[in-house]
Amino acid sequence: MLQDKGYEVSVYQGDEMIPRAELLESVKGCDAILPLLTDKMDAEVFEAAGPQLKVVANYAVGFDNINLEDTKKHNVSVFDSREGRFLFDFGGRGIENGQFNWPTNIAMDKAGRVYVMDTFNFRVQIFDSNGGFLTKFGSVGKGLGQFAKPKGIGVDSEGHIYVVDAAFNNVQIFDEQGQLLLFFGSFGNRPGQLWLPAGLFVDSEDQIYVVDQYNKRINVYQYLGSVYQARQAKQAKVGSEKKEEESGK
Repeated sequence: MLQDKGYEVSVYQGDEMIPRAELLESVKGCDAILPLLTDKMDAEVFEAAGPQLKVVANYAVGFDNINLEDTKKHNVSVFDSREGRFLFDFGGRGIENGQFNWPTNIAMDKAGRVYVMDTFNFRVQIFDSNGGFLTKFGSVGKGLGQFAKPKGIGVDSEGHIYVVDAAFNNVQIFDEQGQLLLFFGSFGNRPGQLWLPAGLFVDSEDQIYVVDQYNKRINVYQYLGSVYQARQAKQAKVGSEKKEEESGK
């Protein structure tokens, strides 16, 4: 699907972890990297990719900046996307508001709010664009709205928050207050099912991409919200105008 939209996509075809030397060679010139959990992402990889690299692991939609998790420091670092210049960071290890215990995924909404998957605190924390703590939700457990092995986070155009969890093999959807709305997905290898999902991304058209790790594929879902309805209405209008034009000939 990304190739259909004009993107050049390169996927490692081996069954084993990509050799380090091959990884460093393959990322040269890349604008984005979507690694597996076994692929170590560090300064050596970033330098090999080059200064045009904008995205690693999870995609964040913002204005002239990139947010990258630095799990060893348990914080979020913010860089200027044009020059790669460090701007500031926020966080630190702990359990208090604004602190992290192995943050692993990040997303931004159209208002600039930052959503961090605080993995081993089993919660989502939300910050403003300056790193100021706003709110949090989530807890450890197997119940609805809880987290066990959260692996990815995304936000759609209407502010719904998506969290994929490898323990449940599903995606939970929350509102802006952290209330669970619904979930989708189940264990298996049939269309729409998941087996140890390892990442999630929501694009500008509210399509949800989930890395279905052990099925070795990416599942794509569509949120049927206002963006989708507007696109369908536009397509219907174009189709109707085309028919009228043809009938008038």
